[in-house]
Amino acid sequence: MVVLCASSAINYIEDIRNAGYEPVILEPSIPGVPPAEVRKELEAEYAHIKGERPAIYAASPNYGETLEMVRTIAPCCIIPGTDFGLELATTLTHDLGLPGNNPERLPYMREKDKMQEAVKAAGLRSIRGKVVTTVEEGIAYFREELKGKSAIVKPLRSAGSRGVVACLTEEELCNAIADDIDMVRKEKAPFIGVLVQERIVGTEYFVNTVTMGGQTVVTNVVRYDKMKLSAERPVYVSAVSLQPDDALCQMLMDYVVKVVNATGLEIGPTHTEVMVDEDGPVLIEVNARLAGACQPAEWQDQVLGLHESDIALRAYLGKDIHTDSYNNYKAIDSADGQYAYFLRKRPGYFHVGVNLHDFEAEEFIGKELIESLSSTFSYHGFEAPRFYEATKDFFTAPGLVYLVNDSAEQLQRDHEMLLEVEMNHMDKLFKMK
Repeated sequence: MVVLCASSAINYIEDIRNAGYEPVILEPSIPGVPPAEVRKELEAEYAHIKGERPAIYAASPNYGETLEMVRTIAPCCIIPGTDFGLELATTLTHDLGLPGNNPERLPYMREKDKMQEAVKAAGLRSIRGKVVTTVEEGIAYFREELKGKSAIVKPLRSAGSRGVVACLTEEELCNAIADDIDMVRKEKAPFIGVLVQERIVGTEYFVNTVTMGGQTVVTNVVRYDKMKLSAERPVYVSAVSLQPDDALCQMLMDYVVKVVNATGLEIGPTHTEVMVDEDGPVLIEVNARLAGACQPAEWQDQVLGLHESDIALRAYLGKDIHTDSYNNYKAIDSADGQYAYFLRKRPGYFHVGVNLHDFEAEEFIGKELIESLSSTFSYHGFEAPRFYEATKDFFTAPGLVYLVNDSAEQLQRDHEMLLEVEMNHMDKLFKMK
């Protein structure tokens, strides 16, 4: 059973079938979001399922009723598909005695302040910050503790960099805190505060892992490349998969595996974001689910030699996570024996689309242009007709292009060509209204 099956978690469906099991999907109740909007978003995700759509069940707002329904279905394992399915999946596995994580550790896998507390308690480098419930509290912390240095404001629970704002001045800080408070309350989510953190300036990476029975394997190490579209909102423009056998990647993997252990995660995948500056790596956030960005399993196979949903599913099914189910691709033990990692197979990016201005798209006309690039494997998004707002996070990117090429230089050229088109010639991708 996959709880809230969306984005890269769609890949679980084919893996479950290939493993000899029958997939089912559980759709959680999402408070504060109109049912028609939820239905539209989920149907768009399900369109990417290969083969027959699995049985889909709707969770009740009453947890007890949901528990009894799932007990009747009798799944052998329950997997969170996205951040928003994590709590329900974790609670159900605990109450049904299935392989899963301790619900008491959920805050350390979901809430950005608790994650920092966990890594600090484990003796790892962390980012100082404070949860505030008012603009006034945020200003006081900015003045007294951060001494007016630049800060990051973010919701305690979010994904895709939504609501994350870099603030250089008190005015920017005030606006960011007020906007994040307003965003959470509009969504009718439990308001437990906004996190104000010291801003760490460096290069951002993410490290994906899978854990089972005290063992952890690293499936991918990636560098994010960003561009500043405005002073407070640098946006992601690409994610570059790295070969994990150099000194930097070894340092990142060692730190991240210790972070995963600090959260108390016992089973399943993590997607951990880390900033590296002159003092080394420090945690941004850890997410107890697959990396998102709707990554196709076939593209990951080309780049990584495996796809991450397969390794994660193997963990839930109690299989060896040091090898994949398709290519007999095997992990390598780290020098200290504390974890293992898979070598990257080929250079690969995913290019994150950007647009500088709001626009109304009547038609997507960029198919031939995107497919003409020698590195293009596939692409996602670029829908029309629809309204696009200026890019400020993953959710407002107009689309994603998955690139793979034996030549890292050609990959970079193709990425730069796409970026140049988006920055200066968006009319080559869309017919504007």
